[in-house]
Parts: sequence; structure tokens; C-alpha cells
Amino acid sequence: MQNNLLDRKRARDSYSIRSKNCSNLHIVSVFRSNKSLYAYVQEPKGKCLMSISTLSKTAPENIKGHSNIESATWLGNALGDKLKELNILRIAFNKSGYKFHGKIKTILESIKSRGIQC
Repeated sequence: MQNNLLDRKRARDSYSIRSKNCSNLHIVSVFRSNKSLYAYVQEPKGKCLMSISTLSKTAPENIKGHSNIESATWLGNALGDKLKELNILRIAFNKSGYKFHGKIKTILESIKSRGIQC
């Protein structure tokens, strides 16, 4: 039953992003597991443009395979830098059904600190 509830929350979040005036924005979606954090960027039509995680080769050794606030900060900063390289300055943030606090909030704040508008 719990998976069904999370699936409904994810669908609701995705629908609200697509139904608002965000149809021409790139979408940053996040996923968290017990051991890692993942984020990926989708084009407005749904194709995955890039992804990054705490398991990436570019991640520092103290971050690899961890799911904490420090790794969320690194993930948001790295993603913000990659978005700037791709000239993407405005995004829509999909929290994928998770509550907006802790690691999820830290990722978004780190992206915003790099000059990306949400």
C-alpha cells in the first residue's frame, strides 16, 4: 500500500508541473534511496538530458554512496554548475512525491545558490 501512495504522489507532482506554465522549462527530478541521491534533467518533451548522483566518478570520496545533507549540498552544487554549462538558467523542480525538507530542500537551495531560477 505504501508504494501505491508514493506512486500517486509522484504522479500528482508530475502532473502539476506539466499542467502549469512550465511546459517549456527543463525539469529537474530527484530520487533518494537509503544509500544514495540521484538527480536528472529532462527536456520539456520528456527526454533525459543528463543525470548525476552521489555514486558519480566526479563525487569526492567522502560523498560517494552517502545520502546525507553534505552529499545533497554537493549534488545540488554540481548539478547547478552543469546546468550553467548547458545554458539552462530556469528549471522546474520535481520532488518526486517526497516531502520538501531535509535533503530534497538542500538540493534545491544549492541549485538556486548557483544562479538557477526555479
